[in-house]
Amino acid sequence: MSDVSAPTEAESIAIARALSSPLRLRVLRLCAFDARTNKELAELLDVNPGTMLHHVRSLVDTGLLAPDAERTGNRGAREVPYRATGLSWRAAVPG
Repeated sequence: MSDVSAPTEAESIAIARALSSPLRLRVLRLCAFDARTNKELAELLDVNPGTMLHHVRSLVDTGLLAPDAERTGNRGAREVPYRATGLSWRAAVPG
């Protein structure tokens, strides 16, 4: 028997909403094997860093992304790399 409980309906809806964005799917692909910071993701996907932070936070809130250990950037700025958790999701299709 598995320790992992099935997501609640509210959690399933939140995950589905997070996965409905093509940009968020691209973020998950980029973070699948390498941890990347918000700035790196914004540059790679040619998106405003503020917009990227919104999408990253949505993915973190749903458990699809997880922060790695904080590090210091080139100029002493705080950087938080994110990595995809590998959480999978399956929709129940009536019928």
